[in-house]
Amino acid sequence: MSAQSQNKSDEADDEVQPIVKKKTEIQSGKFDRESYKSDVKLAWFYKCLIGVVLSFLFAVPFKKVLNDILVEPILQFCANDSYWIDCVLIAFLVYSIRYTILNMSKLLIPTGSSLVTMLGISIIYIGVFRQSGEYEFYHLKLLCLAWISYLDLVILAMMLRLASYKVYSLPINVLERHLSFIEDAPIIATYADLYGNGGYAKKLAAHINATTTVNAFGIGVFASWGSGKTDYLNRLEEDLILNEDNLVFEFNPWRVKSDAIVDEFFKTLSVNLKPFNKSITADLKEYSKRILQTGKEIEYRFLDTLVNNWSDDDTLKKKQEEINSAIKLSGKRIVVLIDDLDRLTGKEVMEVLRIIRNTANFVNTFFIVTLDQDYIVKTLVNTKDFANEKEYLRKIFQLTITLPAFRKKIFVEELERLLITGETRQKEAGILKLVVEKLSSESFNDLKDIFENYIDNVRELKRFCNSFKVAFEILKDEVEISDLFVLELIKNKYLEVYNYVKSREPFDFNAGESIELKDERVISKFFLENGYDVNVNKYAMSAFTFLASSSGKNQRRFSRLRNFHLYFSYQLFDQISFAEFNVLLTKSAEEMIVTINNWSETVKYGELRNLLQEIVPENNNELNKILTVFLNIDKDRVFWLEIVKEKIFTSRVQTVKQYFEEHRNSYKTYLIKFFKDSNIPIHSRSYLLHQFLTLFFLTDEVANYERIFKDKVEIQKIQIQLLKDEFADASSTNDSAMSLLKYIYESIDAKTHIVTIYQPALKLMKDKLLHDNKYFEDYILSFFRPLGIPYLGDIVPEPFFNEIFSDLETFKEKLKGFRFERINEEIYEVLKLEIINKIDHMRPGVPIEIESGHKRIIEKLMIMNDMLDNNEQT
Repeated sequence: MSAQSQNKSDEADDEVQPIVKKKTEIQSGKFDRESYKSDVKLAWFYKCLIGVVLSFLFAVPFKKVLNDILVEPILQFCANDSYWIDCVLIAFLVYSIRYTILNMSKLLIPTGSSLVTMLGISIIYIGVFRQSGEYEFYHLKLLCLAWISYLDLVILAMMLRLASYKVYSLPINVLERHLSFIEDAPIIATYADLYGNGGYAKKLAAHINATTTVNAFGIGVFASWGSGKTDYLNRLEEDLILNEDNLVFEFNPWRVKSDAIVDEFFKTLSVNLKPFNKSITADLKEYSKRILQTGKEIEYRFLDTLVNNWSDDDTLKKKQEEINSAIKLSGKRIVVLIDDLDRLTGKEVMEVLRIIRNTANFVNTFFIVTLDQDYIVKTLVNTKDFANEKEYLRKIFQLTITLPAFRKKIFVEELERLLITGETRQKEAGILKLVVEKLSSESFNDLKDIFENYIDNVRELKRFCNSFKVAFEILKDEVEISDLFVLELIKNKYLEVYNYVKSREPFDFNAGESIELKDERVISKFFLENGYDVNVNKYAMSAFTFLASSSGKNQRRFSRLRNFHLYFSYQLFDQISFAEFNVLLTKSAEEMIVTINNWSETVKYGELRNLLQEIVPENNNELNKILTVFLNIDKDRVFWLEIVKEKIFTSRVQTVKQYFEEHRNSYKTYLIKFFKDSNIPIHSRSYLLHQFLTLFFLTDEVANYERIFKDKVEIQKIQIQLLKDEFADASSTNDSAMSLLKYIYESIDAKTHIVTIYQPALKLMKDKLLHDNKYFEDYILSFFRPLGIPYLGDIVPEPFFNEIFSDLETFKEKLKGFRFERINEEIYEVLKLEIINKIDHMRPGVPIEIESGHKRIIEKLMIMNDMLDNNEQT
């Protein structure tokens, strides 16, 4: 069964919870032994070991120095005969122990290096000093602790207090990985080569591996933002490091201050070359120092220093030659990777270009730089230091690389991979799969075009997926997913346009239940005023048109006026959660009836009506359940009865085709069972049966297959049984039974349209009235009724009295001897007199002449029976 909706996880509790501020604490986790072991550095252990050994080897001079600077001038004069000193030292130790316990309660434990240090200090203290016998130690005065010296307490307390404490927990275990965001730069082995950069990178790596240079060689990878420059650089690095002759490292100038870029570059170069030449560090340091000094003297007039050969200084040349010699002797080709040059300011860009052009103009050195040419050119223009910025860039880079073109079709497959992972729950995966399938379907070219217009590269795709994940997790069961998909595309690409949609400006909200798109000229004005080009306007109109459409969408589509706020507020307000509703659909008819009747008493009823009408049962069993539920909804009973009538009677031909494979007899069998179902109110069943019965009295020709029942007797027999069931109900009344009786036709006069009731039904009613005093009293009390509404003073008898009591004498005899229990004697006498004296001349639908005094009494009775109200009597 479906309600044209998607499934959703449990709804958040509607009750607002109080905000409780909690102290931030480290949550308990499993201890990571491996991390703890690895934190104990072998080098530090050796240092501590050397310190212990040296302390024992040079114990005599060590103690002499300590005596001269600490023991004799200070410690020997310390007070040692006071219990107060004992208390202070013990308190200091207790404080240190408490400090340690508090840390460990938060999973902060002493680091391995701290434990090694504490062990070393303890060995030196005990072996060199405590057990030497050369010192007299002051001890605690408390007898039970007299064996403990003051210095024992001080050293132990200080070691505990000064130790480093650290958390060693296992890595975070993410339980709901389907909620995880997507990184923009994951490990290269974890994602596909969407841009097709792999083969191109291998070719460039092969050319670099086949090249040695006298001077630095600049390679520029030119591409727009998000088009795969970093991906290409990562793949190129993977190929370059396979060659042992290459020394490949990254330099990130955007991580340091503008005035420290050159210095940081030489530090990075020094660290990478040091394993091959220990002395090169000093050479590079001296060289960079000279460079920076020269730079300050000329106040960074880079146009002179970058383009011209400024290195006339013989000492600077000599240092450069020494560095070149060291690089040659290392047997390495230096490859420096610089990514995201377009993150830098104009001054910073010029610093990096200065390095490539002149500052680091070393042998066998390659600079591979990724940059957005448009951005870099604009940045250089703003510096006002260049006459021709593009020509300048050509002087910097001896090779220009442009990335291979790609088809946006690959983004659909990548979208599915990013949104639907192994951790995605089955229900959500099904919903997302439908959206992805629409992007590949010819039937949804409009959605596919919108997707391709708003996603230009993988970076944008990942940003979109992260944004969509958040919205989808909240709204997956509450909105039309394809509409949410388009809105998130707009938000991800053009936030101002999204806010424009949110402001409701592009749509006409005076169109009733649905929203309509405003005239294109009105919308285009917004894009013109905000400086957007024609394509952005065109793409937006396509997206807006899709949002305003209703084709192939569910009831929570964006184009329905009442749903608009859902897409932006992420709250249901007076609407029912699709998740709740879909759970409801899985329950039995009895459970559904209880829940729906409860919901009907709230502000959710309007939305409930809409949702219930949208239900499309999957089979005849589900059809039966839904119809049973409809007929048991307490609110708007007539409305739901008409809904069921539409399904099983008015649209019976379609129902037979949809649920019974066009087998009329199967449908007839189903109807007979349906009309005998005691879970459905008797009056609803009788009314619906009556619709099928009327087909036998229509003057227009009705095909047999449309009648469903071959003979009207089949229907009348069921109606008779319903009347018997009504009589058997202890709560039944005459009025309810009479309402059933009027549906059991025998015939309708073609000219007068007068109805004749089915004789067996009349006989049952007569017997019931003659033998059931309560029924008979109700019958007499409602015998007189107004001819019509509004009441104009004409009173007529109950319309079927002459058919029920064809023998009026029997009726009169019953009335003469009958004792009323619920009315006073005056009303009883009036009714008896008017009926007995005039019934022989009464005709159905013909007004009765009633004496004015009696008429007022009968009018009051009609008011009591809800046939009139006081205003009508007046």
